[in-house]
Amino acid sequence: MKYIKINNFYSVFSQPDYKGLDISKFEPGSQINPSNVTYSVCATNEELSSLPTDVEEITQEQYLQEKANIQNTNQQHQADLQQLQDTVAELIKETLK
Repeated sequence: MKYIKINNFYSVFSQPDYKGLDISKFEPGSQINPSNVTYSVCATNEELSSLPTDVEEITQEQYLQEKANIQNTNQQHQADLQQLQDTVAELIKETLK
């Protein structure tokens, strides 16, 4: 298994560009597409004798670090959203008094 980073992942129309990789060889559930960035990382079982343009091999440690960063960011976004919802609920309560 190889871990890869696909740079310039989104086309000008915001569609994924897999750079000719065989996505059926991707390890199910391994693909990570962080929001607000232009790359994707995943694990693949594809035999790659050479890497396409904009694709680089990364280590398992780099992949796991990317995954942890995304999970931390998602948790922070969820906490921020909950705080915003609580604030709006309080404002509504105050307005209705």
